[in-house]
Amino acid sequence: MARQHWWTWSLGLCLLLILAACGGPASPPPPGPVIPLMVGGQTVSVEVAATNSQRQRGLMGRTSIPDNEGMLFVYKVDQPGLWYWMKDTPTPLSIAFIGSNKRIINMADMQPMDDKTHYTTAAPCRYVLELNAGWFARHGVKPGDQVEFTLPPDLNVD
Repeated sequence: MARQHWWTWSLGLCLLLILAACGGPASPPPPGPVIPLMVGGQTVSVEVAATNSQRQRGLMGRTSIPDNEGMLFVYKVDQPGLWYWMKDTPTPLSIAFIGSNKRIINMADMQPMDDKTHYTTAAPCRYVLELNAGWFARHGVKPGDQVEFTLPPDLNVD
């Protein structure tokens, strides 16, 4: 009887450990490289989101972003009809959709935690830049402006 009891407890403990290992929250993707980017005569530091998991996570959950920092989303090919939203993003942001020629197509100011509104590119875009809300307006940035940056040569874009 004691041997059967030990076996039951051991099996139960193993199952509990397996469930605990599988049931934890998914860890966020590792951050991408940080590069300098120039727009509107200003240089900002942007984290590059080049993988699907990095782009999906974006700036979600970040409660603040330093004024001259943001995120550059990079795609392998031009994306027609691309849209972004502010699901689980508590910081108000401004967004710029950028063509493969590195010129701004269109921009918008996005409201925090808004999972209903879709902010959409007006033409196929290759890059998307997110900075603090109002950053583009404060620096006189407008559609057609050139954005300058160099991606790391070993960047894996998927």
